[in-house]
Amino acid sequence: MLFEEVTLDQAQLMNPLYPKTSDVLGRLADQTHLHVLLARTTGELLTVFDYENKFGFDGIRAGVHGALDAWPASDEFQRARADYKQMYRIEDLLVGESD
Repeated sequence: MLFEEVTLDQAQLMNPLYPKTSDVLGRLADQTHLHVLLARTTGELLTVFDYENKFGFDGIRAGVHGALDAWPASDEFQRARADYKQMYRIEDLLVGESD
């Protein structure tokens, strides 16, 4: 494939525990050049920007692997959120907001 669209949920972009993060960074690191296509909503191509890949995605990917080694647990966001909801009530957090 000449061009590949790489998308990643914006909320998970830098979450090293998100399974797709390492895969996307790996694909980006392996590219010698990155292309940005600017198009109209009709699909008409306006221009193409070509960038030599000097963005350090391989270093970022190494950091992701380091984070996974340091914290080999699965993504525990849902558990942390449930714990937080048990500890705090929104009504209590909003007290004093209007001061």
